[in-house]
Amino acid sequence: MIEYLIESTVCLALFYIVFTLLLKSSTNYKINRAVLLFSVLFSLIVPLLDISTSALPIPELESGEQILQALSVPNYLPEANLEAGETSSTAISFSSILLLIYAFVVLILFVRFAWHLMVLLMTKYLSEKSAYQGHQLVLLHKNVSPFTFFNSIFINKTQYQSGMIEEELLVHEIAHKKQKHSIDVLTMELLQVFYWFNPFIFLFKRLIKVNHEFLADDFVLRSGTSFKDYTDKLLHHSFPQKMSGFSSGFNHLSLIKQRLMMLSKFQEKKPGAYRFLLLIPVVILLFTTTAFKSTNFLEVGYDQVENNLDIPGIIYATSITWSSQNNEILLRGRNVKIKHGDNNFHLNGTGSYLGQVNYFVFNGKPATKDSPINIEGKKCEVVKLSIEKARRKYGAKGRLGAVEIKVLE
Repeated sequence: MIEYLIESTVCLALFYIVFTLLLKSSTNYKINRAVLLFSVLFSLIVPLLDISTSALPIPELESGEQILQALSVPNYLPEANLEAGETSSTAISFSSILLLIYAFVVLILFVRFAWHLMVLLMTKYLSEKSAYQGHQLVLLHKNVSPFTFFNSIFINKTQYQSGMIEEELLVHEIAHKKQKHSIDVLTMELLQVFYWFNPFIFLFKRLIKVNHEFLADDFVLRSGTSFKDYTDKLLHHSFPQKMSGFSSGFNHLSLIKQRLMMLSKFQEKKPGAYRFLLLIPVVILLFTTTAFKSTNFLEVGYDQVENNLDIPGIIYATSITWSSQNNEILLRGRNVKIKHGDNNFHLNGTGSYLGQVNYFVFNGKPATKDSPINIEGKKCEVVKLSIEKARRKYGAKGRLGAVEIKVLE
């Protein structure tokens, strides 16, 4: 989990920097919209992927040697004291507290999200409707700025019927409707519920909303509106704030300066696609470093394991799997740590050091082959039983020895 959060944040940060430096001033608003949405979705989805790559086995290691995989991978797990007998109650308790805090904030934000959405839908359902050039208008008694939510344009009834709202403002809202900006806004609002701790989600949400205004302004000018008339309306119109963060609307007073600056570039030739091609190496870099997981294999000589029979050791890993292919227990993770008798090393990827395992017991229950067991963030004790002890404990099942692994509480 920690690894995913770090990788997704790094992706968002890099995309944000690249967009701000290279594309923010571009008048290719449609491409900018695609780039912004792609950046967010890529950063949140690709780090979840697990595309394995294989590599040559690492040769047998001498006792006590410190192992660092040749592949350079950051150490994302906190350093841990691997002394046998250490308890993990503090770490587990701290992790549980953080998880509870996260879940509590998500619950509050989701309730808030659902409430605002319900209010908006109920407002649409209960309010009087009208039509303007084939577009649905929702007439409100509240003194609010015109705004759009999916296929409906919300507008103050008195101002509309008295002619106080100019055609250009309605065309601006029609642009938001036609270009389906509400999908972007609603997506970002929902992502913000679950990624409330990530500042780049907020920054991307603002960039997307600003770009929506640029798109709508550009649509108004291309519909035949005079540049001077429209900029005058931007400068002189003042409406109350919108009802909901889910909506898109004309009145963004804090953006007036940016919008006027971008409107002044209306007659300029749009930049070529070469700027956007610069994103390709960034995408390739981030994809290869986050989606591909190393499966470099580490195997310690069997004679080392035999020297540690019936001696408890400590392991940290993301998962363990009892392989049916070679009857070995595979430890997997970005930062696997093992301290077991003479074996004391780290590895990144997949490794085995217990040799062939004929009977495997996890947390007091027989394990199933080829079924990964998640032990991420947990401290586990491992014991490889001698044949004599395994027979006494497990009878015929332990006639060839056994391995016991249990999570320490």
